[in-house]
Amino acid sequence: MKHFTDSVRKSLKREDWYAALLTALTLPDICGRLENPQKQPRARYQKWYQIWVSSQLAEKTNKQTRTILQLRGEELYALRCAFFHETGSSLEMSKSLKMVKKYRFVTPEAYRTLDESSIKEQMAIPIDTICLALATATDAWFDNVRDDPVVIERLGGILKVHG
Repeated sequence: MKHFTDSVRKSLKREDWYAALLTALTLPDICGRLENPQKQPRARYQKWYQIWVSSQLAEKTNKQTRTILQLRGEELYALRCAFFHETGSSLEMSKSLKMVKKYRFVTPEAYRTLDESSIKEQMAIPIDTICLALATATDAWFDNVRDDPVVIERLGGILKVHG
C-alpha cells in the first residue's frame, strides 16, 4: 500500500492536485475491499472512512479534540463517485449527488485566502488535508492488517507499476 500513499504524497509535493486526489479517493475503496470484499462498495467505503480517517481529521490539544474538517464518509463517497463517474464539468449534473453541491476541493493557497461569503456558498475541502488524512489512515490501516494472511493474499492481486 506504500506505493499508493507515496504517490499521494509525491503528487501533493509537486502540486499535482488531480493525481493526488484521484489516488487518495481510491484508498478507502482498495483497503475496504481487501478487508471486506463481500460488502457493498458504499458501505465498505463509509465504514473504513469512519474507522480510519475520521481520527486523522481531528486535532487533540490539552485533552480537547477539535475537528479540522467536517466531512462524513457518505459525503466523501459521494464526492468520489462524482469525481470518478461524472464526466461533466459541474457536479450539478447528477441528481443522486445533491449534497455534493455544498462542497468543493481547493488548493492549500486557495483555502488560506477564502473569504466569508465563499465559505457560506460551498464548504471548501483543502486537497492537501483530505489527501494526507487518507494516506496516513491507509498507512495506519496497513500496519494493523500486515499480519493478516487473507488481506496480504488479496493485496498480491492489486495492479502494480513495475520499473
